[in-house]
Amino acid sequence: MIEDAIERFLDRFESLLLRQQRTAAFLLTESESLTIPLETTVDILKMNISVLESVSEITGIIYDVDDYLREKLWSMCSEAISWTSLVLISMDKSASVFLHHLNVKGSPLLYTLEKLTYDMHRDYQSVEIGTLQKKIEDIIRVLKQQVDLTIRSYSRVL
Repeated sequence: MIEDAIERFLDRFESLLLRQQRTAAFLLTESESLTIPLETTVDILKMNISVLESVSEITGIIYDVDDYLREKLWSMCSEAISWTSLVLISMDKSASVFLHHLNVKGSPLLYTLEKLTYDMHRDYQSVEIGTLQKKIEDIIRVLKQQVDLTIRSYSRVL
């Protein structure tokens, strides 16, 4: 029963990763000549928030699963954080929302994501999971605030 729930969750997570990869590929190839519409920017931010929320959930159960699944989950989380970082860095060049001005606990958002990417590429046994989850939650909070601010600003313009 639990294995089925984990498999369904992994299927949803894998589809999020696939969307994230497609977004990154598009942004990397088109970012020089592209201005991302505000609605699309918000959608991309929301997608990355969902990815980060999934990573946070997964890291919370990382020690509750068998070794094979633990390795698979950690690898997927590491990949997700890398893609999130890449998407947001690529998006920053052509989005109408300026991510390079955002800070997480006094550090630039994009730097915090790079550091998180580095942490995730280490072995899960050498990472303090509680600290990792706190960093992820801080990033999620900042991104959600930016989405809310962007939506409110956009609705005032209309």
